[in-house]
Amino acid sequence: SSFKVFNLDLIPSLNLACMYEFNFISSLYAQTLWPLIVSFILLVVVPLFTCCRRRGNSFIKVSSAYLTPVLTISFLVFVSTSTKILSYFKCDHIADTDEWWLEKDYTISCEDDTYDGVRVYALAMILIYPIGIPMLYACMLFPKRRILSKHPADRTEAEADAVAHLSFLAGSYRPNFYYFEVVECFRKISLSAALIFITPGSATQGLFALVMQTSRCP
Repeated sequence: SSFKVFNLDLIPSLNLACMYEFNFISSLYAQTLWPLIVSFILLVVVPLFTCCRRRGNSFIKVSSAYLTPVLTISFLVFVSTSTKILSYFKCDHIADTDEWWLEKDYTISCEDDTYDGVRVYALAMILIYPIGIPMLYACMLFPKRRILSKHPADRTEAEADAVAHLSFLAGSYRPNFYYFEVVECFRKISLSAALIFITPGSATQGLFALVMQTSRCP
């Protein structure tokens, strides 16, 4: 919860839309691409540069040293970016004109070719953010489940080193709930992005949010 003070949608935060012509599609591109670019630099470009300068270094070893910063970035952007992506699929029907417009930006018609083209990109980003990040966590946690399910004091030095990069994901939970960050990701999505598609202010939206908020790890 201490990370809630961060607002990673930089365009409204810096008032860039007042200086440049940014619409929802532009901000969607910006918000979804910068974490991927930074992660690529940390996991690929920097290790390659380091290995070229010092030939004795292993690419895998150098790259693994940057896993924690990349996981931190994914954790920070998960909710805001997933919400941004899913918002692209929420269109508002204007009864007077019988037209569909993007609810977050009424300058974008949901019926033109531009919207259809970007929708393919948004679908790809769904695979990377709302689905991909939890799956990434699961693929990193489950192979180490035997070690993570032990109390930290009971792990050998080699076991502790093997899961050191996963402490960011599993360290906040009891050892037998090492996997719960994956569950928490879907709960966060349900409390934020999923509520977009429920009628705002309705009893259904409030009840759904209440149920998801109370279903937490014991």
